[in-house]
This record gives sequence, C-alpha cells and structure tokens, in this order.
Amino acid sequence: LLTLYQSTLQWEPMIEIIDRIAELETRAEAKAKYAYTVGVITRDELKDVPQSLVRFDLALDLDPVGMLKAFEAINKLLTHQK
Repeated sequence: LLTLYQSTLQWEPMIEIIDRIAELETRAEAKAKYAYTVGVITRDELKDVPQSLVRFDLALDLDPVGMLKAFEAINKLLTHQK
C-alpha cells in the first residue's frame, strides 16, 4: 500500500499506514525512523511545517543519538522561519 499511495501522491493515507506500522514496532530506533519519514513527508509534500517539527522532535525523543538528521531538519526549519 505504501508504494501505491506514494505513486499516487496520497500522502495522508501513507502517513496513516506508517503510523500503524510504527505502533507495532517495539524498537525505539525503528520508531524514530518512521517518525522521521513522516516528518519528511509532512515537510516536503504537505508543506506542514508545524506537524513536521512535531514528527522530527518525536524522532529525536525516540533516538537522540541516532537521529541527528532530525535535529538538522528542525534546525533548518526553525532557522528558515527565523
């Protein structure tokens, strides 16, 4: 379903599927990757900066050491917004 939603640009249903998969995951590092992925989708495709900041922050909370790219994304968004 993820591939179908992505190819047809159905971002909201794609996010719902990713969230459902993340709920089943037990490893924090994997949950962080899913949160980061949703952050990228909400930032790049939906242009929803506040929601993308929430998802990037969640990725950092779940894996503060391994999710440096989430920190970089937050920094870039906040710097751009001033």
